[in-house]
Amino acid sequence: MTAARRRDRPWGGAWALRVGAALCLLAGALASTPPARAQRSQYAEEESNRRLKRAVELFQKGRERDAEEQLKKAISDWPKNVDAIKKYAALLLKRRRLPETAALLRRGLEHNPRDPQLEAYLGVYYCWVGEATEGLARFKQVEPYIKKRGAVQFLAAECLLYDGNWPLAAQTLRQSLAAPQGLGALELPLRLRYAVALLKQYELGAAGAQLALLTRQAPKNRQIAALRAELQLRRGDCRRALKAYEELGRKSRAYRVELGEAQLCVGQRQQALATFDGYLAAQRQQVDAQLGGRVRYPDRPLLRQLARAALVRGQALRALGRYEAALASYELAGRLGGDPGEVDLAVAELHFARGRYRESLARLGPALQRAVPPHALLRLAIRAALRAGDKPAARQNAERLLGRTGLAAEDNFLVGVAFKALGSFERAAPLLERAFKAAPKTRAIERELAQVWQIQARQDAQDGELVLAIARLERLQALPSYGTWSPVDEDLALLQLQQGAPAQALGHALAALRRQRSDRRALWLAGRAQLALGRPLEALKLYGEYSKLTTASSPAIDALVRQEAAVALARAGDLAGATSRLARIELGDPTTPRAALLQRNRVRVALLSAAKLLAQKRTAQTAAQLERAAANSRVLPEPERAALLSRIFFAALQARRWVEARALVASQGTLLGQALLEPLRPAGGALLAALLDCQAAEPARKSEGGRKLVELAKLLAPSEAQLARQTAALALHQAAFLELGQRRGAANALRWLTEAGRLQANVPPALKHNLAVAGYQQGRTAAAVTALEGLTEIVPLALCNLAAHEQNVGQPEQAHELFSACRRRGAQYPKLDAIIELQDYLFGS
Repeated sequence: MTAARRRDRPWGGAWALRVGAALCLLAGALASTPPARAQRSQYAEEESNRRLKRAVELFQKGRERDAEEQLKKAISDWPKNVDAIKKYAALLLKRRRLPETAALLRRGLEHNPRDPQLEAYLGVYYCWVGEATEGLARFKQVEPYIKKRGAVQFLAAECLLYDGNWPLAAQTLRQSLAAPQGLGALELPLRLRYAVALLKQYELGAAGAQLALLTRQAPKNRQIAALRAELQLRRGDCRRALKAYEELGRKSRAYRVELGEAQLCVGQRQQALATFDGYLAAQRQQVDAQLGGRVRYPDRPLLRQLARAALVRGQALRALGRYEAALASYELAGRLGGDPGEVDLAVAELHFARGRYRESLARLGPALQRAVPPHALLRLAIRAALRAGDKPAARQNAERLLGRTGLAAEDNFLVGVAFKALGSFERAAPLLERAFKAAPKTRAIERELAQVWQIQARQDAQDGELVLAIARLERLQALPSYGTWSPVDEDLALLQLQQGAPAQALGHALAALRRQRSDRRALWLAGRAQLALGRPLEALKLYGEYSKLTTASSPAIDALVRQEAAVALARAGDLAGATSRLARIELGDPTTPRAALLQRNRVRVALLSAAKLLAQKRTAQTAAQLERAAANSRVLPEPERAALLSRIFFAALQARRWVEARALVASQGTLLGQALLEPLRPAGGALLAALLDCQAAEPARKSEGGRKLVELAKLLAPSEAQLARQTAALALHQAAFLELGQRRGAANALRWLTEAGRLQANVPPALKHNLAVAGYQQGRTAAAVTALEGLTEIVPLALCNLAAHEQNVGQPEQAHELFSACRRRGAQYPKLDAIIELQDYLFGS
């Protein structure tokens, strides 16, 4: 790189020349220096000064070699000529003849100890040889002798920038610029270097503010224009940066590496590769010297530039799919002294792009051992560990990244995804929520957040926290892209069914079906909701639509649909069809939940069939169904088994099917006893015995059964349990019914029936009827007749009792009409046929 080309770079190879010039400008600001201690030779001093003057003239004419000869002779004539030593030291520094520079400066300090300018030059020398600490110490020593404010900070900042210590350089310059008054001509170069340090640290906001000030102060300065282009490049404004670098390139070839970066940024991969190749070819001599170890004191800024060119060239090659060449270019960047972290990161990214996740993670290993690895390196380590299946490494690096301050949305997102992959959904959710809040339009973040919320909702449902699960899904449904997402509606429908809200469940399932009618899961949920709402025919339609679809489905849901369709058939009255369907379903492994559900549904249908057969007085078939149900009833949950058996038993008693009730007690006595033990303990067995005694033929046994029922009712009535109170009401009702057959039992019957009505929220029509009969027998004729008239559509026996009343009050024709209607309705009334026959004879019918 020629001097003319280096001169454009604010921290490049012409750095020593600028430092020397700055020191020369500052020479007038130095305090008086100690006088020479030895007596000078008049002739030698004059000859030396004459040669020094001639050297300055030659410098001004650009004849550096001739000027150097004159300076050598000037120092030879008079070794104590400090001014000549200073001029020659500046020239040697410019030409990087560092060993000669050191010897010359030490000789000068021997003749004039603690000379500020010589000390400053020595500080420059130490910076060039890589001993920045010693160089900064020299600058500190001369600070009291320099009148110009900011000069020492300028030298220190240049040294730190040359060494690549961007944070300390920025700190030094920031302190110097804290009060810019009095800096004079130094303010612009100080602020310029401050912008450089900020850019190198990627503090783009602060760098932009400094560059705005610099642009106002020197709008046509090419270095400032180059820094503005670099800022645009770092901010991702690649096209504007490329345009700026192309404009700069028309006047200078100093920004070839940055030009290549901008070309790569806009997608001009081949042009970028050609730019980097041209730059590295032009610097082949320096590259070979560095790789061959022939450079004792390398030009650090130049080396950083070469390493950067090799690194970004590798990125261009990688973008072109030339992975092996890219890897070689990355390794070249490492040998040229490039930042090890950047090189390791680039190689690891290359391995990651090629699917070599373990190699990527291994390459990042040394860099991860640093106390504070860069964010980008931790991000890649997390992704590589997740892809490689190394969960401990993924968790460790995620925790390290999470411990940083000022995490961006990308960091929160990545760590959230890592915790999600590790199964830590409670930790993943808040991170993804923060990422989504910072970048609400990023679909990837929204998708991952939705998945986490959905998983959490399902876990809540498994734990029985249905309200919390529903709340999560409703929150998920509020996301912009998921308000019309069918799986959310389907999950909500399933949870609402589990919570016992089939109407809301049906609404969610139908919403999913409106978006996609062929959604099999939504069809199944809609059918299940209709079934829970007591609409078996609607459920059957949906199950039929489900079965006609040929799209892929879940085998588990298919099995559920077949069973639920059979249950719907049973509830619709087709018990034979339901039984047949359930029989055709293979049981499979009896220990699975699916097999247990099938057994439960078979028992349910068998019990429904038994209830229907019982109502039809088909005793033998009822017994067969009950035996089938009893054989498998152990698969039912105990509360359901108790409810079903109790329902059939009480139905038999209310229908006065005594034979069937006794058969049920004989075959299912144990199960019925268990059904009535909770919450009827210990009255279950006694209740069964008393109810059956009431149906005995012997009057004494009937009377004893009624007495026991009243005692049991007094025991059960105070309970808060609904089943106990209903059972007490049934016992009182049955005892009252027995009393109605006695001449003097009307008062007891009325009292017990009234108490039975109080124990029930909805008084059954049969109890209302018997209350009316008991009141009639007690002389409450008008109220009883009114009550019976209101029950004729529901209780056929009320017609017979009204007919008896009409006959008692001397209205035989009305009585005849009512008795006939009573018979047509199939009511059971003592001697009803004889009464009708007698009335037909009397009225000539």
